[in-house]
Amino acid sequence: MLMRVVAEEEPVISKEAYLMYKNMGLDDYETARAMGLSHKRLQRVYKREWGLNKVGRKPIILSESEISRLRRKYIELKKKSWDDEQIAKHMNMSRPALSRFKKKYLPGYIKERKVVVNVFETK
Repeated sequence: MLMRVVAEEEPVISKEAYLMYKNMGLDDYETARAMGLSHKRLQRVYKREWGLNKVGRKPIILSESEISRLRRKYIELKKKSWDDEQIAKHMNMSRPALSRFKKKYLPGYIKERKVVVNVFETK
């Protein structure tokens, strides 16, 4: 005897449902499973359609005091010869996030440091 399972309701596929799951802290794999989709379909079709490829969540807004604290911390650790991967881990952020932070909040320091490093290089 074969039994057939039929869903009583269709899963809700909407931008609002997606954002609700994301705000609950689920990643795209878990969100797609909850919505009854494959994660590839969610990422390629729906996120593109909803305009969420780059900005799925609200951006984190840092206060001036937090920015200055992170700047000082980064410069202090860099002077101790830490590489960016170690610094990112210590500051609880990903390496790409640290790179964006440096580009946005430390552009003068990064350019100055590159010039100093290039003076000592020999070819």
